[in-house]
Amino acid sequence: MEIYKQCIQAKNNELVELTGIGLRRAIEFLVKDYGIFMLDHSETDLTKEKISRDSLYNAIQDVFKDDTFIFDLIDESRWIGNNKTHYTDTSDDDSINEMFDFIEAAANLIVAKLTSLKARNHRNERSKKND
Repeated sequence: MEIYKQCIQAKNNELVELTGIGLRRAIEFLVKDYGIFMLDHSETDLTKEKISRDSLYNAIQDVFKDDTFIFDLIDESRWIGNNKTHYTDTSDDDSINEMFDFIEAAANLIVAKLTSLKARNHRNERSKKND
C-alpha cells in the first residue's frame, strides 16, 4: 500500500517516469501478498516460496489462473509497467492513467473476494453455533 501511495504522490508531482516503475512494483506486491494470503483459503499446490520467487508474470498466471477479470487487469498493468522500466517505452501517453485504473479495479475485485471470504467465515461460525 505504501508503494502505491508513493506512486500517487509521484504522479501528482509529475514524476511520470518514476510513477510507472513504482506502479509495476506495487503490482508485484499486490499479486504476491494476495497469492500468499489465499494459500490458507484455497486448494492449491502453490507454496509461499514459489509465489515469492516466481517472476511477476508466472505469479499472475498461478494466482489468478481461475479469475480472468483480475488476471486481465493485473497482466495488462504488468505489461505497461514493464514498458516503463525499459529504455524504449512502447506504451501510449495515457498508459499511466490506465495503470491506475486497472490496478484500482483489480484491488476492488480483490477486496470483494476477501470480504466474501469473511462473510463465508461468519456464516460457517453461525452454522456451527446452530448445530
